Amino acid sequence: SIGSTAFAAENSQPPNIVGTAAVAIDAETGEIIYAKNLDSKVYPASTTKLITALILTESKKPGDLLTYTASAKAQPSASINLDKKPLNVGQQMTVENAMKGLLVFSANDIAYMIADNLIGKLDANVSDTNKAFSVLMNKKSDSLGLKNTHSVTPNGLHDPDHYTTAYDMSVIAKTAFANKTILNTVKQKEATISTGGFNIPIENRNKMILEKETDLYDKTCIGGKTGYTTQAGKCLVSIFNRDGRKIIGVVMNSAYDSQDTQVFKDMESLINYSYSIKSTKLYSSNGTYKSENL
Repeated sequence: SIGSTAFAAENSQPPNIVGTAAVAIDAETGEIIYAKNLDSKVYPASTTKLITALILTESKKPGDLLTYTASAKAQPSASINLDKKPLNVGQQMTVENAMKGLLVFSANDIAYMIADNLIGKLDANVSDTNKAFSVLMNKKSDSLGLKNTHSVTPNGLHDPDHYTTAYDMSVIAKTAFANKTILNTVKQKEATISTGGFNIPIENRNKMILEKETDLYDKTCIGGKTGYTTQAGKCLVSIFNRDGRKIIGVVMNSAYDSQDTQVFKDMESLINYSYSIKSTKLYSSNGTYKSENL
């Protein structure tokens, strides 16, 4: 048998979360600590890039080279090509640099560059890339046992058939953050992408790890992934470590307020509440729960 744990609040009020769906899980066991509409259909936006990152780390080594493609160049902002420095089709960068572009800056073009290289079609158009790479994405979701996730685009730009749930996203996050390469990337506050003889500085979009965001900064946040589209709202997936205990929080479809703070406030409320919950052991592994003679 396996052990089981229950969580009970001690004089704590449930968090007031604006996001329409949220969940907090123990990063080690996967046990649910808090849930709000955890199985409701939501759009993942750029939190999708955690799946793309997983497929990349399982397929390539950090020093392998990737080639920039036409479908990548066709992607809108936010992208390295449009917002930082124009990139040329055929230009190369290492997987390590691509991972920083994907997860630190959340570059839409880098997601397509990765997809094209992994499907082995450097001349694919956007539609063909979606069709081929979504097979890999959905296969990955199936391997994680996800029942309510379906992927279409490698970067999470909106498609009505590209969806997930807060719970499924927590499973994706648990797997992604257990990957050292991914965790070491999402925790970077700033990074530099080297390609084509240039060094391109980028900054993380997760305000909870940026000390200059004094009201939002949380030193116990050790990484995360943001996301936004009009249809998805503000999304945030983050992992925290307080006194050696790790909790993953997921907030989906929160408000995009004028200062872009609400989703981070939602996460703060979710995580503070989750850490206030004390665990109670229900039964131990390799023990007998109940025995009857019939």
